[in-house]
Amino acid sequence: MRSGIIPVVLTLLAVRSICSVQPSPYPHIFPFSGGPRRRGASKAFTLIELLVVIAIIGVLLAILLPSLRMVKKQARQVICQSNLSQWGKLFSTYLTEHNDTFMDGWFGVANDRDGQWMYALREYTGFSHDIWCCPEASNESLCPIDPAGNVRGEFTSKSPWGHLVHLQHGGYATEEEDYGSYGINAYVYNVPVSSMGVSKESYWAKSTTINKSLSSVPVFMDDMWCESWPLPTEGPPQVEGVWGGYGMHSVCINRHDAGYINVLFMDWSVRKVDLRELWHLNWHRDWPRNVTDPHWPAWMKGM
Repeated sequence: MRSGIIPVVLTLLAVRSICSVQPSPYPHIFPFSGGPRRRGASKAFTLIELLVVIAIIGVLLAILLPSLRMVKKQARQVICQSNLSQWGKLFSTYLTEHNDTFMDGWFGVANDRDGQWMYALREYTGFSHDIWCCPEASNESLCPIDPAGNVRGEFTSKSPWGHLVHLQHGGYATEEEDYGSYGINAYVYNVPVSSMGVSKESYWAKSTTINKSLSSVPVFMDDMWCESWPLPTEGPPQVEGVWGGYGMHSVCINRHDAGYINVLFMDWSVRKVDLRELWHLNWHRDWPRNVTDPHWPAWMKGM
């Protein structure tokens, strides 16, 4: 705060000095001033001086505000990556305590919700939501599912995914303490049966049996939903941030307004991933090595 006030004060003094200089009637006595100040003369700033200072401050703000907005944006990006790093530690701890095996996801006994990552990690996270949301998508009022389970809006790349508890026929029941804006690559689950059109053997399930580079296997990321099952044949959404299902549409989002999402990988590193690169990550064991790029919609072409 002080560093911002000092330039303004100096500007005021400089403007006053400039504006107060008048032709000296005694140049041989006062060559560098407007003459001696009369006793009792006012020391207040004149209207012209204040207007000049206000104009200068306006110019400075016009120069500085874009930079301040950029710094704030970068700070949110750093917080997002820090959140994902913390999730990496939680997943790593869980695997250490469960024989390097992931939770079984939605497909456990009788579709028991306890297999989902948010419930399986509850013993480590408690009910704190400090790291559950990306700062760009943390406004709970934008959640499209209210605490009573009613759908009140649309999913967007800037909204949390809601308070998911248990999938029911025709709607969702909800629990107030669960919401976020990150999602898991559901292919890491240790599913008991083949699901979502992918064989059980294709799911990663166990972290110590991965036959691909760990830094190419996504685990957790910016997401419109809590879980995603991308397919190599899917294209990106034609309109950014419009809900299109639990696949590539829910992760191919421009949440950070810069053409990327933040991703936690199986080696527990976190990095920005260009949206076009999403088709070339190893989402599951049988993901094709050379995926043909889909047609990029207009909103992605300028990135």
